This record gives sequence, C-alpha cells and structure tokens, in this order.
Amino acid sequence: MLYDESISRSKSRKITILLLFLFVFIFFLMFLWVYNIYRGTTAVTTTETGESTSCWAYSYDIRNIQYQNNTLSFDLENKLYSDGRITKVTIITERAEKSIEIPPLPRGNTRRLVVEDIKVSKKFLAYIENCKGLINEYTIQT
Repeated sequence: MLYDESISRSKSRKITILLLFLFVFIFFLMFLWVYNIYRGTTAVTTTETGESTSCWAYSYDIRNIQYQNNTLSFDLENKLYSDGRITKVTIITERAEKSIEIPPLPRGNTRRLVVEDIKVSKKFLAYIENCKGLINEYTIQT
C-alpha cells in the first residue's frame, strides 16, 4: 500500500509540473500575441495619423487675392491661435501645381506673397506645409 501511494504521488507531481509548464507556455504565447497586436496597431496609427496630428496646429487665411499678367498675389495670415509656423504654401491651378518656400511666418502675422508665372482662370486651390487636409478653394475677384 505504501508503494502504491508513492507511485500515485509521483504521478500527481509529474502531472502538476506538466500542467504548470503548459500554463506558463500558453501564457507566454498569449503575451507575445497581444504584444504583436499592440505593436502593429501603434505602428499603423502613427503612420496614418502623422499628417493629421501635425496639421491640426495650423490655422491660416488667404485674403486680398489679386491676379494680373500671370502673377498671383495674396495676403497669407497665420492666425493668432495657430501653433505652427508656416514655411511652405502650395498653389494648385487647372494646369499646374506650384510650391513656394517662404521665410517662417510666426503666428499672428500676415505676409504678402507673390507667385509669378502661374496661370489661373477664376479659382485655385491652396494649402500650407504638406497638409493636403487643409486645402481650400479661392476665387479671384475681377
């Protein structure tokens, strides 16, 4: 009888150790699975929202638009509550797209910009920096 008890305890210990090892192994696999999901989600989120998170800080206005002899001029205002400095403006017309690098325009300031050699009929599109989400349409008043 004593011999049978030691055999059953030995089997019980082996099963307990096996189950413990199996539990640790499954826990480790689940941890890696969740970690991979987390890393993949954050990588997708940061690449997809990179533009929108950097562009939300800008607030600008284009006014006093004039066009004569293939020269477009306008006032670019970086609003007072804007958080970014504007260094680039892109103009899109029916025939061309032109980017203009400008000295940094701090918030709360206005600058007159002149774009030469550009053909505009009545309307054009404009956006600042590389923020195509901030694109606006402007009409030339004759």
